[in-house]
Amino acid sequence: MAAYLSQEMIRAKEAVLVEHNALISAQYDMSATEQNIFCMLVRQIKQEDPPGKLYHIYVKDLEEATNRRVDYQQIQRSAKKLLACICTITKENGNLLNVAIISDSEYIEGGGLVEIGISPKMRPYLFGLKQYFTKYGFHMFMALKSKYSKRMYKMLSQFKNTGVMRISVEELKQRLKLINPKSGKEKYTLWSMFAEKVLEVSKRELQTYTDIHFTYVAKKTGRKFTSIEFKIQHMPQQLALKFGEDKVVSDLQQRLTREFGLSVWQANDIVVNVPEKEIARTLYAIKLKKLDGKVINLGGFTAQTFENKYGLGLMGNKPKEIN
Repeated sequence: MAAYLSQEMIRAKEAVLVEHNALISAQYDMSATEQNIFCMLVRQIKQEDPPGKLYHIYVKDLEEATNRRVDYQQIQRSAKKLLACICTITKENGNLLNVAIISDSEYIEGGGLVEIGISPKMRPYLFGLKQYFTKYGFHMFMALKSKYSKRMYKMLSQFKNTGVMRISVEELKQRLKLINPKSGKEKYTLWSMFAEKVLEVSKRELQTYTDIHFTYVAKKTGRKFTSIEFKIQHMPQQLALKFGEDKVVSDLQQRLTREFGLSVWQANDIVVNVPEKEIARTLYAIKLKKLDGKVINLGGFTAQTFENKYGLGLMGNKPKEIN
């Protein structure tokens, strides 16, 4: 096996990534895996990196970041496809820049990694950004499964401070490469399909995995939906840092919802306001009562227990116990 050390594993975690707004709103089509590889690449970038520097994307780091098994052959194919991925960026002067995202990729046999170089004209959109940039959460981005959810997360993150993003349906579809620029052929021509496959999937995934929640209103011109207004809710910074960004806490939040029957917002409030050790102690006590057969409604009992101890305003119904 090649003598490579995983840089991702030895570096301190950098939870927040940065991209130029022009790249956030650019037109390109990447699969979810390809976007994950690119995100791992962005995570390694430093301002002082010289042109021509090569970056290592380790399969085991991708598995750790996504919490999913990664197929080595899939990584090879995805890295190869990235070479053909052309990104269309609207420059400040109005020019359209068509640029390959990466310049080269090499799968290191036996090393479990891909070695990648960045295209020279892509560098200004990733390095040394002082203005016109968007921040987004690395772990939250990696947790998203749909390729459209990943793009929507970045785009909506750009407007999380204003709380509103307005965009034409055509522009959004162009960004997502749902309209072929040469033939004009459109994917998801029916609004119901577009809403189901893109908007609703993104809404559910962002609600579950990220610090961005949104609703939207589609507006018509005549009989056709032509524009969308997204109302964005950015979760409190304390929660944004804990939910999804810290794997231990993210796992705890999922345990509260899946194992103990709490709603997402109840689990979030507990994670934010109660120390992890206290959460563990309380859940242990609840589990013992459940094993003793003293709990009928586990979700209600859990919510009421945390409400009684910490006064979080969880609004849970009073649980029933068997005396």
